[in-house]
Formats: sequence, structure tokens, C-alpha cells
Amino acid sequence: MRDPFLGLTFNSPYFTVEHYGGSTWRWERYTTFKYVKARQTFILHKDGHKFFQASSPNKVQTNIHTSKDLV
Repeated sequence: MRDPFLGLTFNSPYFTVEHYGGSTWRWERYTTFKYVKARQTFILHKDGHKFFQASSPNKVQTNIHTSKDLV
């Protein structure tokens, strides 16, 4: 089994943690944090999840939650 961690992406004031894994069912997860200067901390900004069957890669199901959904 392979480590699903793909890496980090930085685009100030955001950074995203990226994952990809699976076998028959493949999945991706992107979790984005935003730096809030007034609070001097990072907050969860967006959490996205995609999944699909390897035999049907064009039939992707997506769930995206923003900070408004996560309150």
C-alpha cells in the first residue's frame, strides 16, 4: 500500500494538504487552511473530497465543504 500523502501547496495566505489513494475505488482529498492575520492563526477554509471507480474515471463524485459549512 502506498502513502496517500501527495504534498503541500502554498498560495499565500492559503496552504493545502493533498492526498490521493485507493484501489478499485480511488479518492482525492484537499484540505485548505487560511492564515487570518487578525487572529494570528490558520483556520480551516475548505475541505474537498473526490472519489471514483478505477473502471469509470469519468464518473467522479465530489463533496466540497467551505468554512461557511464547517461552522
